[in-house]
Amino acid sequence: MTLFPGYGYREFYQRPLLPMGKKDKASCHSLNDITSTHWLIALQGFPKEPSSDFYHWNILVFPTNESGSFTYKKPYYVSESFSSFHQAYDYSKSLADSAVNDMITSRQLTERIS
Repeated sequence: MTLFPGYGYREFYQRPLLPMGKKDKASCHSLNDITSTHWLIALQGFPKEPSSDFYHWNILVFPTNESGSFTYKKPYYVSESFSSFHQAYDYSKSLADSAVNDMITSRQLTERIS
């Protein structure tokens, strides 16, 4: 998975930070990530073609601390691309529900990065 070099984070919309539950925190700590206490879920858009006004969207999930600091090159998860912002947003809501229920790390995510 690549974070679409050259496009940067021009279209990057983050949802409010969500505290990690005990199970998710334990899973992150087992990955040697002992400072993370929250999840940052964001939508990232990138043009379908370099000069296009039409975008593909991915959902990225980052472990973060309570102030929202995260390493953009190390997402925990990146979704497949969605051709609609609304589809991507709906999927981000389902990930947020999983975070609230302490189930991000136990979900069968299709493209886990870490």
